[in-house]
Amino acid sequence: MNAGNRIALVNVWFGPLPFYMPAFLLTCRWNPDVEWLVFSDAPPPPNLPDNVRFLPLDMETLNRRSSKALGCAVRLTPSFAYKMCDLKLMYGLIFQQELQGYDFWGCCDMDIVWGSIKAFVTTSVLEGHDVITSRVGRISGHFCLFRNRPEWATLFRRVPNVAGRLAESDRYTGIDENGLTDVLQGYQSSRFRRFLTRRVRGLPLPRVYWERVLTSSGKHQRQMLADPSLRMRWREGRTFGVRGEEMMYLHFHDVRKYMKGIDFGYGDAPREFTVSPAGIFSSGI
Repeated sequence: MNAGNRIALVNVWFGPLPFYMPAFLLTCRWNPDVEWLVFSDAPPPPNLPDNVRFLPLDMETLNRRSSKALGCAVRLTPSFAYKMCDLKLMYGLIFQQELQGYDFWGCCDMDIVWGSIKAFVTTSVLEGHDVITSRVGRISGHFCLFRNRPEWATLFRRVPNVAGRLAESDRYTGIDENGLTDVLQGYQSSRFRRFLTRRVRGLPLPRVYWERVLTSSGKHQRQMLADPSLRMRWREGRTFGVRGEEMMYLHFHDVRKYMKGIDFGYGDAPREFTVSPAGIFSSGI
C-alpha cells in the first residue's frame, strides 16, 4: 500500500494475553504495510514486530476516555468485558489522538491468523471506499476499516439509541455488527433514506465495500469439528481455508475453545503452520 494509505488496526485487550498470541504477531510481521495498536493492561510480549505497538490502558481509563469522547456514560466491568465489542465502531473517536496521521483505522479481533492483507484490501479498494468489511452485506466486528475522517469516525451515531445501548453495561447490544449493518443496508435499499440522510440531515453516504467474504466462516470451523482431518493453513504470509481457498485471514473463534495449544513461541519464526480444533502447530504438517 502506498504512503497515502496508512492503516492502523486497533485491538483492546484486558488480562493475560491468549495462548495463540505468537501466531497473531508472527502473521502481523508478514504485513509490514499495516500497523496494529494494541491497548492493553498486559505487558508487551518479547520479539514484538516493528508494526505492532502495545499501548498501556486499563479498564478504568478506557471508561473515562470513552465517556469523554462519546459524551455518554460508559461503564465496562471486568465481569463482562465482552461489552467492549459495542465500542469497536467508536475507536476512531476514543483513540483519536493515537490515530492521527493514519488514512484508515479499523477494529480487529485477536483470534486471527493474518494472510496477505494487501492482496485483498488493494489500493483501488481503499481509494474507492470509506468503509471496508470482511463479510458480504454486513459489518464485521473482527475486521472493519473506516476512512480516518470525522464523518466516518462518527458514523456509529446514526445507529438508533446508541447512548441507551451503551448504558446497558451487562449486555452486548450489537452496535457494531447489527446496528451499523441495519443503517447501511437501509441506505442501500431505500431511496427515501438516502434522500433523508443527504438532503434533510445533511450527512454524507459512505461508500461501503462488502461484496466479498475475506475470512473463514463458522460453517468451515464446524466442518473441522466434524472431520478432524480438515485444517486451515498459513504459509509464508498467506492463509488458506479447509478447501485450499486463499483468504485474507483465518478467524478461529468457533474452534478456539477446543484448542489444546500452540507449538511455537514469540521467538520462533515458522514458515508454515496449521490451525485446527487440535491447536496451532508448525510441526507434523
